[in-house]
Amino acid sequence: MRFPATLIDNAPADGILPFRPASPLDKANIAAPDGAMPLHARYPALSDLKSRARRRLPRFVWDYLDAGTGAEHARRANAQAFQAVNLMPSILHGEFAPDTSVTLLGNTFPLPFGIGPVGMSGVIWPDAELHLARAAAAAGLPYTLSTVASQTPDTIGPLAGNHAWFQLYPPRDPLIRTDMLARARAAGFKTLVLTVDVPVASRRERQARSGLTQPPKLTPRLMAQVALRPAWALAALGPAGLTHLIDMLHQDLLANLGQLGTAKLTDARTRWTPPG
Repeated sequence: MRFPATLIDNAPADGILPFRPASPLDKANIAAPDGAMPLHARYPALSDLKSRARRRLPRFVWDYLDAGTGAEHARRANAQAFQAVNLMPSILHGEFAPDTSVTLLGNTFPLPFGIGPVGMSGVIWPDAELHLARAAAAAGLPYTLSTVASQTPDTIGPLAGNHAWFQLYPPRDPLIRTDMLARARAAGFKTLVLTVDVPVASRRERQARSGLTQPPKLTPRLMAQVALRPAWALAALGPAGLTHLIDMLHQDLLANLGQLGTAKLTDARTRWTPPG
């Protein structure tokens, strides 16, 4: 059996493709604790990671992360549009060194993507924003912190390095808006990602079916879903035990969902003027 040259250090010349330097994705795939199966072997495709996450997370947390709005027609159409893009192979040109880098906003990145904003990531997994920011910085990719993140800009900015981006749902209160932007800039965020697609509260039908209501309430139904996912529950318990888990669910997820369900957080239509 022959393995790609990027996966071995001293490949024999006979019968092996010419060696090329490992890309950031290669390094991520190879890295694994001693004795552990490499990540790319455990999860060959993103669909495998998705299936694993769905089995590990409580249903209401998974549906918060994965669901679109309404009947999710736009979500499916977006996926179909990407699947319709095909790459034409070009062969018999000799050796080549693939270049996946891209220049955007005056910065060069090793890959043409970054980590997008996901509100309340810490509910999906404890300290998720910290892990993602560190991983993005190590790979030289942008990390975007959500307005409704579980961590503050002051905490995440230094971890995200030179490519810290901040996503803003413009609040109606100008004092809150100015303070948020000032804190993000002081924490090292240099790029602002402005979200303008929420003029009214969205209708998330799948979330409602899983038990997330408006106004949000911590119900026995949600706690039963937590009990069915012991790995997630134990990780979320933290040092403070059950009190921490309940506070996390109530304050981070339910309280922020309550904000997102009102008009207080979204004012990017006609009345918001960029500062300066």
